[in-house]
Amino acid sequence: MRQTRADRDGVLPVLLLHGWTWSLDVNFFGLLPPLSQRHPIVGLDQRGHGRGLPIAGEFSIADCAEDVIAVLDVLNIDRVIVCGFSLGGLVGTHMALAHPQRVAGLVLTACALNYRQNRRDRLLWTTLATAAPLALLKRHTVPPRLATATGRPARGTCHPGSSRS
Repeated sequence: MRQTRADRDGVLPVLLLHGWTWSLDVNFFGLLPPLSQRHPIVGLDQRGHGRGLPIAGEFSIADCAEDVIAVLDVLNIDRVIVCGFSLGGLVGTHMALAHPQRVAGLVLTACALNYRQNRRDRLLWTTLATAAPLALLKRHTVPPRLATATGRPARGTCHPGSSRS
């Protein structure tokens, strides 16, 4: 979590909500210094992202929004201007609908009003989720076509982060 304080009365804090697979620092690194000159900033890594809460099962956008409300409660912040990117935009929109008294304004970027998936999209995401553990393998076989391009042996193995075959 990140928070900056400003001693300016009447200046609303800006709540930064990052996108899917990102973290607060990655998503907003270029915005933090200049924005903190004008507004107090609050931000957190959402569930399963960066230093956020670990994922212990399925969760919803509503759960993420309630996480943010809980953080605002702990910090004694009544109202914020929400700046949400991608997933953060969905969380911010849910906050505005479920807790309108807590959201003074919304800035939404790179998000959609509808993320309903068709059969092809569900198949794609299911396939990617199933294949994700393969990315954790420590040794990778080099495909023959790639081996030619990289100069590595076609049937050998490569080790990520190593220049050896």
